[in-house]
Amino acid sequence: MWWIQDIIAIVTVEDYGRAWDIVVTPYGDRLLDQKTGGNFIVSCKVKDYDGAASDVKIDWYKNGKLASRIGNMMTINKTYGVQLLINSPKISDGGVYVCKAEVNGMEQEKTVVISFADPPKFISPKVQQNPEEGSNAEIVCRVQGTDKLEIFWQFNGSILEEGSPRGYEFEDDRQILIIPNYNSKKDDGIYNCNAAQFSSFETLAINVTGYSRPMITVFDIPLDGVVFEGSSAKLQCGAVGKPKPIYEWFDMNDNIIVDSDKYKVQDGLLIIESLSEHDAGEYKCVSSNSVGNASRVAELKMILKPRIEKLSNLTRREKQDAEITCRYSGDNIVAAKFIFGSEEYSAVEDVTNGVNLMIPIDSNEHHKADRIGSDANTDNDDNEEKEESFEEDVTSERISVRTDGNNLILRIRNLTQMDAGAYKCAVLNRAGWAERLFHITVTHSPVLRRASNDIIRSFDGNTVQIFCEVSAVPDPVWTWFKDGSELEINDLSIMIENTGAATKLILQGTNEKSYGKYTCRADNGIGTFTKSIEVIRIVVPDAPQGILCNMRLYPNYVECIIDSSMYYDKASRPTRIEMQILENNNQIMNDVDWSNAHIVSVPFEGNQMMVQNLTPSTQYLARVRAVNEAGGSDYGQPFRIETTGPWAPQKPSGLRMKCNEVCTVYWEEPNNHGSDIIAYRVGIQQFIENEYREKQTVSNELVMEVDGGEKSLQLLSMRPHSSYRISVAAINAIGVGEREEIEVDTNDLPLVASDLLIVPKLPIIVGITLFILLVVIDLICYVANRCGLIACFCINCLGQTPRDHKEDVEATRVENSKLLDSQTARQ
Repeated sequence: MWWIQDIIAIVTVEDYGRAWDIVVTPYGDRLLDQKTGGNFIVSCKVKDYDGAASDVKIDWYKNGKLASRIGNMMTINKTYGVQLLINSPKISDGGVYVCKAEVNGMEQEKTVVISFADPPKFISPKVQQNPEEGSNAEIVCRVQGTDKLEIFWQFNGSILEEGSPRGYEFEDDRQILIIPNYNSKKDDGIYNCNAAQFSSFETLAINVTGYSRPMITVFDIPLDGVVFEGSSAKLQCGAVGKPKPIYEWFDMNDNIIVDSDKYKVQDGLLIIESLSEHDAGEYKCVSSNSVGNASRVAELKMILKPRIEKLSNLTRREKQDAEITCRYSGDNIVAAKFIFGSEEYSAVEDVTNGVNLMIPIDSNEHHKADRIGSDANTDNDDNEEKEESFEEDVTSERISVRTDGNNLILRIRNLTQMDAGAYKCAVLNRAGWAERLFHITVTHSPVLRRASNDIIRSFDGNTVQIFCEVSAVPDPVWTWFKDGSELEINDLSIMIENTGAATKLILQGTNEKSYGKYTCRADNGIGTFTKSIEVIRIVVPDAPQGILCNMRLYPNYVECIIDSSMYYDKASRPTRIEMQILENNNQIMNDVDWSNAHIVSVPFEGNQMMVQNLTPSTQYLARVRAVNEAGGSDYGQPFRIETTGPWAPQKPSGLRMKCNEVCTVYWEEPNNHGSDIIAYRVGIQQFIENEYREKQTVSNELVMEVDGGEKSLQLLSMRPHSSYRISVAAINAIGVGEREEIEVDTNDLPLVASDLLIVPKLPIIVGITLFILLVVIDLICYVANRCGLIACFCINCLGQTPRDHKEDVEATRVENSKLLDSQTARQ
């Protein structure tokens, strides 16, 4: 800067005759080191002049140039003065400025020095700083400025100084604030870094929040790090820190573990699924945040399941013996056994008590394996028969198991078809069960399992399917014969489908040549099986004749007798009888319109048929026809049937009793004989059997009725280990029907028996309610008026006198005493 900073303005005026002066505002030092970048105004004004303002002319000059003509400068005329405005001044805009004024030909000027300086500038300001908890925190505020720059800090409105009780320190010209032993509870907050330079003043607000490095506080792993093959392992890592730590798991090869089907990773939780021997080793949890990290290592020690050598399938003929050796290895073997279906047998002693193990296995698990030679739809009875046979074989030592070191040996003597199927060798240790599956196949000649009926009815154009199925090991070769000759397949009308132990013959579009006797033959090299099935041609049956439906009349159904001798030929035998039936409204039999007739279809099962759901006291017109697979006959001649008036109901069916905590008797609704059932009458009577097995009643029969819509009744008084005779009869408007009766014995149930047989619930509830109400009323009477049953009980049984009565007696005694005293005084 070529001018002198503290130059003194030189004013050149002509002293004589001066009556006014020039004033520059601001002036002197206030014009030095102004802030760059903003807008700067300096004013020059004539004072002590009372003339017209138009007589005053003022201009600003810089370096001899009119300032208003410099790019970023402009002047603003005011009364008796001019303002100089410098837009966004730079350091180069500083210099000597002259204000020249002319009033009525007289001139004055005033020279001032104006300088500019850049304001303080924060370098890479960090408005969020996070020192570590407990450390000597360094809060940094880098400022660029001149040598006259001053920095001071504020916190919670107070200026921070060295030597304060908190022990603040400063470094690097106060650009670094040091907070010793940082404590977030008292030191967190907003710190203001203030930078002052000449007329400039800048503030940087720094949000200071103390952070802490992670510290692992939870590290849960399996006990002693021991895990078992096939199971899952759960490792939990938890840490505290600020900001909240994140977690990463690393395997024994220091590879990061990511979420997958094998590993489930969520925050600090690691789950390893389906453990194998390759999963043993070290696993490291690393917890980290922006301050630092912490780690813990867990070592997983794997206990493997037992190992079983592969078992070969075994094929033997019936009556032969079979021996299978299961070789296994492993530590701490607890049990070893063979499993067949839901049965098991073991010769390994339990290490805990030294006895042979016979541990039941969930049958659902061991029935998953199919048995060779068995049908997928084998009945439950067959399964039970096999299980019972297996138990008998074990007991008789036909099936035996022995051990030889780490070998478990199964021996089956005199093999049968029941022994064929899937077997398992299962070995147990702490890690769990290991299993190996093998099959025993017992070869045998074909044995029939199922086949089509001996006679198959068909008609021209129909498709017939004939099948045979056997149990045979190995599978047989199938051959079909017709009328003694091997069947030849020469067109598409005959198809044969063979599937191992089953064969199917399909006859499409049957015609005259298709009927006859068909024979299936199964040959598996061990034996042969044949089955003959006859396909007969059926024709449309003749219309039934000689129908008799009025031999005996009923209220709501009829029983008809059909002459079945006319259907002796199987080819024309009907499968069902259809009856059209109309109410008879005095119609002429041959002029009846049957289009609205009700059709009843019943299976043809001989010479009788029953038509139900008729109306009592009604006459009907009816006609019938015969129907089979080939079609239906014409309807026969119409005939009349009728029903009687309503009767009492039939006896109920399906009478039975079940006992849980209480016993309940159930029955099925009987035929009401044309009148709705309005009630059921239930009778219960206990009896005993004497030494001669004669039945003797021990109580009167208790009879009760229930609504006609009910089909069960709880018997509250049934005693355990007792015999009862229970009867049920239906009641309608006509009367009481025939009783259905059963005799039952109770065991340990029912659990509770009462002295009353059956007590309706509603009367019990009403009775208890009335009793409680009466007690409450009597208690109120006792409290209020000292009367009622409670008062009577207190006086007569407990010798207590009601309070009011006692007070009356005492009052009477006082009066009597006063009278005696007065009489004594007179005497």
